[in-house]
Amino acid sequence: MDSQSLNIDSVTSISPSELLERVHLRLAMAESDQQLQRFTDNHLIEIISVAGKDMQYIDKVCEVREILSHYNRRVKTNEAIGFPALRLLEVVQNQGPVASSLALVYLRFAAARLSSVSQIELLPSYFTVIAEKVADKNQIYELFGLCMPGFMALSTKEKHLWPVIKLSSAVEALLVRFFHCILAFTACSLYVYYGLFLSTYIIYGLSLL
Repeated sequence: MDSQSLNIDSVTSISPSELLERVHLRLAMAESDQQLQRFTDNHLIEIISVAGKDMQYIDKVCEVREILSHYNRRVKTNEAIGFPALRLLEVVQNQGPVASSLALVYLRFAAARLSSVSQIELLPSYFTVIAEKVADKNQIYELFGLCMPGFMALSTKEKHLWPVIKLSSAVEALLVRFFHCILAFTACSLYVYYGLFLSTYIIYGLSLL
């Protein structure tokens, strides 16, 4: 059986249920980290997309849940597996709430495994999505949280090395509010640490906005 992705929209000869069965079989057959990585690259986005489909796919919810439960057990603590962060951001940007919520789960996994350089490189893409999600405050603050490693990495760089990030006035206001809320929680030592960092960042970095 080949390793190519099974596209649910372009393949019409088999049902979505059969496609999911094939994907599940491929997951079961992925024994090495290399095979599991190939499965992630080829199938994670399409599984999320199936989960986000309309009522015609509602009977596939249990199948998708079973596949993702199996998959999560294998990748959650396996740091050898990387996740397609840019493609996951495209899901958040372009698909509905179910698919977006699932994509955010795997973006959290991805964020914990990316290098500082990759975290910084992702910031413009995060803010491209944020700009289109201004009305969804829950997703906005989730995405701001995912930007934190990139912000912290920026604090170690000269400003001329920072990526270009264009912010609307609405996003700028939300970002400042996000920093302000974190600074407000100074009773916890963890937030003291973040508060010290963010106060430095705000003074030094908000001129970027």
